[in-house]
Amino acid sequence: MVQMESVHGIAMRCCRLQALALLPLAALALACGAAPEPALGPAADPPRRVFLITVDTLRADHLGWHGYPRDTSPRLDEWVERGVVFERAIVQWPKTGPSFASMFTSLYPHTTGLIHDAAQTIPESYVALPGWFQERGFTTAAVISNPVLSRELGWGRGFDRYEQTWVDQATLDAVDELPVEQRPMAFRRHVWADRVNELAAPLLASLASEERLFVWLHYTDPHVPYLLQPGTGNPFLDDEHYVGDEIVDLTGAEGRALGDQRELRYYVAQYDANVWVTDRAIGAILDQIGELGMEDGSLFVLTADHGEELNIQDGEWQLVLRPPNRDREKPTIELYHLPSDPLQLRDVASEFPEVSDRLGRRLSRWIRDSPQNVTPHTEAARKALEAMGYLE
Repeated sequence: MVQMESVHGIAMRCCRLQALALLPLAALALACGAAPEPALGPAADPPRRVFLITVDTLRADHLGWHGYPRDTSPRLDEWVERGVVFERAIVQWPKTGPSFASMFTSLYPHTTGLIHDAAQTIPESYVALPGWFQERGFTTAAVISNPVLSRELGWGRGFDRYEQTWVDQATLDAVDELPVEQRPMAFRRHVWADRVNELAAPLLASLASEERLFVWLHYTDPHVPYLLQPGTGNPFLDDEHYVGDEIVDLTGAEGRALGDQRELRYYVAQYDANVWVTDRAIGAILDQIGELGMEDGSLFVLTADHGEELNIQDGEWQLVLRPPNRDREKPTIELYHLPSDPLQLRDVASEFPEVSDRLGRRLSRWIRDSPQNVTPHTEAARKALEAMGYLE
């Protein structure tokens, strides 16, 4: 099967309920009131409440339950003992908006038309998950911390309550007027995990009596730049895993560099600390949900939104297409052998040209046969495949 996007993400969890597949999230509909096929045995009661918790750019391989050596996710590690882990969750595009559009509609980006640009929303012609719940009598609410999911861009459609961690558009405009090097911290103070919880806590309290409820909480802390909230120390700096002398090339990464730091180990530690902060915040929200008596009869889902680049997997091999962009004039192809290299560290395209050719042609057919009413980035991908000799 040809897939768009390697997973940077997570799987899902459930609490005190049977799990259901989240590939994509619209499958939740089957558990919450749609008419399923007749079952051989008694069916479990559908969840009365669904809590969707998403974390921007959260890597599965930096979490404790996936074997990461740092203690980045102690609260979630405990929580997942009560749930189910889906280890092959594959997102569809490396941008927040397009990825959520696919999760919320069960459609590929080529169908929704959300391909490259970040500031997009799901076309009104498609029924998205929040609207599906709303139409069936669920109260719907969200707290989000990424402006590409803002109410102004239409992402609040289908929600009765839609809270944004920044005050208003003027807040974002003021950040944009600052010098590039000052923008990251100025913006981050509006999207911390603690800020999500500050809005989520009273929202959940006000909804505690709702019998049919869908809540979406979106955290952004692991997203670049990997800044920590003032007063929050990094427990991973200089620990036993703080090793290596590799230097990061930050050319063209204005606003993402942290001071004069260039060591990869520093940025990894900063990323891990942001995962740790998010874990702590999610743990606090889960505690509150329990204290409010909202846990029983509820389904909890945890996932991330995106990874990197375009790729076709077939279970054994993963092909990565990198179309031309402002930093790369020509398209490139990479190939990884997943059983022996699950972290995709060794490109073996030159060693297995027949595999690259086979998967490249499958990707080209998938793009060729997709709907044509899509954004220009799809055309760039098509031209890249043509340049590589894969289009027939």
